[in-house]
Amino acid sequence: MQTSPAHSVETDETLTEPNPDSPADADRGMPRVAHGLRLRGVGHSFGELEVISGLELDVEPNRTVALVGPSGCGKSTALELIAGLDEPRRGTISIGEASDAAGRLERAVYMPQRDQLFPWLRAIDNAALPLRIAGSSRREARETARPLFERLGLTGFERVRPRELSGGMRQRVAFARTLLAGKPVLLLDEPFASLDAITRADLQEWLLEALATEPRTTVLVTHDVEEALFVADTTLVLSSRPARVLEVLARPVTGPTERAAVVTDPVFVAARDRALRALAGGDRER
Repeated sequence: MQTSPAHSVETDETLTEPNPDSPADADRGMPRVAHGLRLRGVGHSFGELEVISGLELDVEPNRTVALVGPSGCGKSTALELIAGLDEPRRGTISIGEASDAAGRLERAVYMPQRDQLFPWLRAIDNAALPLRIAGSSRREARETARPLFERLGLTGFERVRPRELSGGMRQRVAFARTLLAGKPVLLLDEPFASLDAITRADLQEWLLEALATEPRTTVLVTHDVEEALFVADTTLVLSSRPARVLEVLARPVTGPTERAAVVTDPVFVAARDRALRALAGGDRER
């Protein structure tokens, strides 16, 4: 998107402390009703190129499902269809009672792999952008975003611009913005793919805790089997294009959230190996 020079300068309005008597402090951007997600016989193609074949998926309200598979297998396309950015060529997708693209678009928010923060906005203003678009003043939007910043470990970074943030911090700001959009369904498209291994592992723990604190119906797309099994309640292992389900795996280890302890648990290791065998078998079938 092109911007004029005027867009690159921000008026330095004081970041005030929240007013406990202000209605802006209520979670007015947060969804009041949770919605489940259902895909039935979903198929999609671009011209003669078939990318998804007979995809079936059920996600209960406030649960997390991961789609894991090789690059180019149609995972991101599935998210775009769920988000209402397009209609599937075959089958149906519904979020709650909404099965049309417009209805899904109202209920789902899509977080792409790149954080897409605006460089001229402070961190809290990037996060609060959905509230500004909805009509809140800058002060009201900041006051509403501030408690979420605290819950996501961003306190002290409100005034910082994106170039001064680490990759992990930028992803947290982007996630805050995703939550403040107020949609009951989160669609996360490989949110940690561009990060180094240590930061990625830390943010997997953080995401698990964040979804427990701010529950949403969530679909996570990743090519990382460990990430899927650690974060999601259920993992669907997909084949190479056209995507079809090879394996469905429940969360192998429940209780602890320390990643190092979970991913070395024998039960987790067995589930990871099962997923990897399914992926390898799917490739051999082709």
